Amino acid sequence: GYPSDNVQLLLDDQATQAAIRQALAKLASRSDQDSTAFFYISSHGGRLDSGPHAGEYLLPVDTVYTSGDSIAETAISGDEFTEALRAIQARKVLVIFDCCHSGGIGQPKDATVPEMKTLPENYYDVLREGRGRAILASSRSSESSFVLSGAENSLFTQHLLAGLDGGIASDDGLIRIFDIFEYIQPRVTGDQSNQHPIFKAELEENFPVALYLGGQKGVVLKDEEGFRHDAYISYVDKEPDSSRVWEKLVPKLEDADLRIAVSGDV
Repeated sequence: GYPSDNVQLLLDDQATQAAIRQALAKLASRSDQDSTAFFYISSHGGRLDSGPHAGEYLLPVDTVYTSGDSIAETAISGDEFTEALRAIQARKVLVIFDCCHSGGIGQPKDATVPEMKTLPENYYDVLREGRGRAILASSRSSESSFVLSGAENSLFTQHLLAGLDGGIASDDGLIRIFDIFEYIQPRVTGDQSNQHPIFKAELEENFPVALYLGGQKGVVLKDEEGFRHDAYISYVDKEPDSSRVWEKLVPKLEDADLRIAVSGDV
């Protein structure tokens, strides 16, 4: 749905610190308030808790992990990325993170990264500040983003691609922000019970970010009054609320055959 001239793809060794900085600056120079900006970031991400360089970091392919000094010099700090987003005038911005830390059961996506704390969820709160900003992350800060055995992409990205490739139903030919989260969240958690995608937003509208596959309208199941869900759950994604929602409330609603949508601290 986006003109090829408006799309920049940085794969594998192309996703260097310099290339990412250049892409962000280019987007800031080309966008205006009527633009839509869609970022997908699949990389290592983490936090240094102490020292002169304490803070959040996105870790490009050429990041040097030998020390806090080298990480600060070769990575992209959370503050830098936040300021780069603020420089983009677009009032329709979606940032999707498939970043995590190593640990847990199975095969975490970032299993080769030296020990760093994962990106905290309050950093996503900072990023979402500003009109028309939405952040979708592959897992909670205490979890990992898993890759199933033999899979080319992470579980989160697999479901994201499947949704954009026609899995997300649309009755107007458009895929909107909430459609993506509503599709991904139950599928990821259904396949990997200890991974919960999170959604943070400061929105005035559920704006479109993609075209439905082929531009054709699909079928969105609604009740007689036009609603897609019987219940919408929004909660502060912290304990004990998280466990109560997922271990007690959601199973009971599903057992009652209710259609539910679940979000974190939106």
